[in-house]
Amino acid sequence: MPRFTRILLSAALAVTVSGGVVATQADAVTPRTSTLQAASKEKQLGYWLDAGPRLKAKYGHSKRFFGPIYNKGILGDCIDYGKADPNGDWSTGAFGYVKGDKLRAQISLIESKYWTAGLTSSRYAAARNSTVNRLKDPKDFEYDWDHKYVAEFTRIDKGVIALSDRMLAEAKAYAGPVKVVAAFTTAPAKKGATGVVQVKVTANGRPYPGQAIRWTVTGGKVTAAGKTTSKNGTAVLKLTQTGNAPVTVTPVVVTPDWRRAKFSTPTSGRKQHLVRGVGPVTTRATVSHYTATVAQDCGDGCDGRPPMTLTATAGTKAVQWRVISGTKVIGTLSLKAGKTGTAKFTGTDGQHLLIQYRVKGGKWRTAQIFDVICPAWPKVVIGCACDGALTVTLTPTGSRYYTASVGTKTVDLAGPTTVKTVLKAGSAATISVTAYQDAAHLKPIGSHTYGTWTQG
Repeated sequence: MPRFTRILLSAALAVTVSGGVVATQADAVTPRTSTLQAASKEKQLGYWLDAGPRLKAKYGHSKRFFGPIYNKGILGDCIDYGKADPNGDWSTGAFGYVKGDKLRAQISLIESKYWTAGLTSSRYAAARNSTVNRLKDPKDFEYDWDHKYVAEFTRIDKGVIALSDRMLAEAKAYAGPVKVVAAFTTAPAKKGATGVVQVKVTANGRPYPGQAIRWTVTGGKVTAAGKTTSKNGTAVLKLTQTGNAPVTVTPVVVTPDWRRAKFSTPTSGRKQHLVRGVGPVTTRATVSHYTATVAQDCGDGCDGRPPMTLTATAGTKAVQWRVISGTKVIGTLSLKAGKTGTAKFTGTDGQHLLIQYRVKGGKWRTAQIFDVICPAWPKVVIGCACDGALTVTLTPTGSRYYTASVGTKTVDLAGPTTVKTVLKAGSAATISVTAYQDAAHLKPIGSHTYGTWTQG
């Protein structure tokens, strides 16, 4: 009969707990120390139930204990239904008796996640121990579970059943590699701009909800941050960029460990293995977004081709920048770690410029798309005010759509256009042009005033 230590019950009868069975008083052994006995009374939570039909018929046991028991002073859950008391050493090596990586992962996940809760709650202790046995021994234990233990738990603590069912489903769904992926869904373009980072956590290839997250942010001020993953395994952080340096976000995800649960190694096949959790494991991802300032000098003399300046700051690593128009690189900038620099190039009105960077020769990434808005203003020739008539000829260039205003007259400029207006003595007419994004003249993008003509 099983034996390994003595537990004192309220009836003052000395019994031995092991593998969910009760040893007779003749089988009991003396506790190693009074401290161990005291610890067992204080910490060993769980429930005693009558043995199930299979356990009673095959092993002759009359009782079954659901909760952690001691081996060499260390608490653990029974993992071999019906076998004798545990012995041997604790280890974290390969455990061939738990067949297959999948089963070891499932047992490790439940033990690691719910180990602490089972040291303060009999319900959690019993549900955790039940779940481990349902995973390890689906034949004999499940038979006894269905034919005996469910009914007994319903009378003693009906919450154990639902909790064990939840743990079992969780083990089968999420016991496996944890993967953390982070990305900017909204990238800040400059200092003061808003950025949004989403992290997605999967376990065993499934979205992993309810997992704790710690965020680390440099180069930005956090305005909101999710503390746990949602039902689709995601969480979001919002920030404001605080400078021109790169914004780096590192989510650290804390999940139950599915690899390193601690198993006992008995000296014979007749003895029982125990298992206990090791707590959480952390997995992290790091995502950075580099920004650059693009400035254009759109003065009167640029004629739709403004001088442009790219300014950027490197973080802790060297960074290369490039400006692409179509398939052509029109500007480059290389920065050493921690340095700020500029690159000058010439733009063209209406261009869509792709601003890209790469860190230490890595993959090129897009920082932003910059639209050059610097229309080439029409050429203007002003005639004399003969007999009080002002004559203005405007010749548009570039690809924009224009309207011209001469005094009170406004005309479209589809090509070279002459506008005449009559000026009375002492009156004045202002000459200006407005550029538009579209032919319908619904989206103005800028205006230019040439001056005011006064009739003497």
